[in-house]
Amino acid sequence: MSALGMAMQGLFLLISVLLSVPVAVFVVQVYSAAIARRQAARSLLAPPTPRAASLTLAVVMPAHNEASGIAQAIDSVLPQLQPGDRLIVVADNCSDDTANVARAAGAEVIERFDTHLRGKGYALDFGVRHLGSPSGSPPQVVIIVDADCEVAPGALSALACASAEHQRPVQALYLMHAPVGAGLKTRIAEFAWVVKNHVRPLGFARMGLPCQLM
Repeated sequence: MSALGMAMQGLFLLISVLLSVPVAVFVVQVYSAAIARRQAARSLLAPPTPRAASLTLAVVMPAHNEASGIAQAIDSVLPQLQPGDRLIVVADNCSDDTANVARAAGAEVIERFDTHLRGKGYALDFGVRHLGSPSGSPPQVVIIVDADCEVAPGALSALACASAEHQRPVQALYLMHAPVGAGLKTRIAEFAWVVKNHVRPLGFARMGLPCQLM
């Protein structure tokens, strides 16, 4: 074999090894997730731990031109709030009726207008700062919910209790559900969200490793 052929063979071998590492990690994640999911299924049979009345929370919901769907998001949050909790919608650089729709749905609304500092990060900063303002009462737990999401029953208390117990950030299961009759592209995206936001973090959790915030 010529020197060039040996070099090419060595290069292909190196590439194969490099590619096998993420594949191996993914396989381990999936296997670990399958074990963790069986254990989680058994734990779901136990009644949920009620949230103490003293554990207050605030939901910060950043929203940019979400008038068409924000009422559904608010409707999924409000029934889960206890006395002393707050839901703050940050209507960020909105050109539609987001603020009025959110107020009508029962949320506390603050509006932000800054054409230079745009994006969710600035909206969240604005909302969190509002929680600490003199007129506000800082909560013990802050939960971020997007304006196009629906929160499952009991999710807010579960997140608040877990965060208070571990004194660390907590990531909820964040999935996308394709509507009935959705096209192939949307259904593939739905499956990808399951793999990225459920299977892989669950596998890492089973191995005692952290997951990213999504």
